Amino acid sequence: EADRFLGEVHFLRAYIHFNLLTLFGEVPYIKSSDYRLNSQAERMETVVVYQEIIEDLLLAKNLIPASYTNPERFRPDHWTVRLFLSRVYLQKQEWEAAASESSLVIANSDYTLNTDLGTVFLKDSPETLWQLDSGIPGRNTREGATFVILNTPPSNSALSSYLLDSFEVGDARFVNWVGQISDETATWFFSNKYQENLPTATTLECSILFRLAEAYLIAAEAQAQIGELDNSLKNLNLIRERANLPLVETMDKNSLLESIYKEKRIEFFSEQGHRFLDLKRTGTIDEVLLPIKAQWDITDKVLPLPESELVLNPKLLPQNDGY
Repeated sequence: EADRFLGEVHFLRAYIHFNLLTLFGEVPYIKSSDYRLNSQAERMETVVVYQEIIEDLLLAKNLIPASYTNPERFRPDHWTVRLFLSRVYLQKQEWEAAASESSLVIANSDYTLNTDLGTVFLKDSPETLWQLDSGIPGRNTREGATFVILNTPPSNSALSSYLLDSFEVGDARFVNWVGQISDETATWFFSNKYQENLPTATTLECSILFRLAEAYLIAAEAQAQIGELDNSLKNLNLIRERANLPLVETMDKNSLLESIYKEKRIEFFSEQGHRFLDLKRTGTIDEVLLPIKAQWDITDKVLPLPESELVLNPKLLPQNDGY
């Protein structure tokens, strides 16, 4: 039990620093609980932060037994660690390791792709590896409260025509995961993955951080990169088949990778910033966003360091370019 707790802590530290790194660029890797040391922590090179992340995840993988189960999936288990490791390896372009870790999750875990797209985001979905407790019985997700549009015109956000036009005809994800609302002047489309905008008698939906579909698409991409095109096609087609789309037939490596990137965009729209990270990772972010975002600047790939943090610790300076 103590080892499992320790494994969870190492996983969480890696998860937090990965998010900080991908959003803000170079950051310190905080391993001390001494506030005096932490108040003077300096930013580390990206390669060093990744080394620390992987070291924590490898330790977590060994400390959390594969036999451990957490029915509500509010705590990360062994397979969550492996799936996250595969995400990190993909980010670092370590294709063999990414393919290995994601394939092990697919083959050996008890998680299964949810065949009913309408229930993928319910609390008891068999596809969810790790989700967040709502905190209060009957409370649902911030995603549902933010994205579901109940009144027109929408006050928060709506899906762009750029995304909507990217769905293939007949894609069951459009039917199940996209909602719409109209008035006399216009129609707006919104992410309807999480459908509960208000509290319910019991919690029906929890915010999902990792689900099994990601393992299939990571495996597909990594396998394509190392030339295992048949295995890549198989994993890609399992996701397409679930969406009632025609299977992709044999194609060359670059065409296959483009199909995988497109599939991941549709599968994970409005989830955890997957699209933003993939565009950064593949070096296509400026090419894609400059034509469609009027205010986009090439320095927008990272966020500005919060001024409040720079005041507390001037050693974090200089501020990121562009801010």
